[in-house]
Amino acid sequence: GHGKSDGHVPTGSPLSQLLAFYTHKKLFDRLEEYAISRSLIMTCYVDDVTFSGSKINGTDHEAISKIIRRSGLK
Repeated sequence: GHGKSDGHVPTGSPLSQLLAFYTHKKLFDRLEEYAISRSLIMTCYVDDVTFSGSKINGTDHEAISKIIRRSGLK
């Protein structure tokens, strides 16, 4: 019913973004460490992550994908 919690955050809740970030903070930290080590720029908005830089290449794509897979995500 209205006003009752069913154990889930409502869709569109302002909490969703914070929960997504803090749930995966270790992953975001690892990705940032990788980006810094390669002189890349990591940009993150909620669950969209972008890497940019003049030195980015296919090897970076594979390494970033591996970090993400190790965290249990696809």
